Amino acid sequence: MLRFAGHNFEPLPSGALYWRAEATLLVADLHLEKMSSFARAGQLLPPTIPVSPCAASRQICAAPVRSA
Repeated sequence: MLRFAGHNFEPLPSGALYWRAEATLLVADLHLEKMSSFARAGQLLPPTIPVSPCAASRQICAAPVRSA
């Protein structure tokens, strides 16, 4: 459990935080459009990306949160 500004947050294995008092899932740093910016800069891209940022966020939102 993390406590910040008087509120409790549960760190989840995905890296997200669950704010149980507000029934809110906090997710940040998804790197949306990261690959596009790499391509524009001429950086080589991996041939496959195992999980897209959007698919990863769907997995995080679908994961059950254990009861307190």
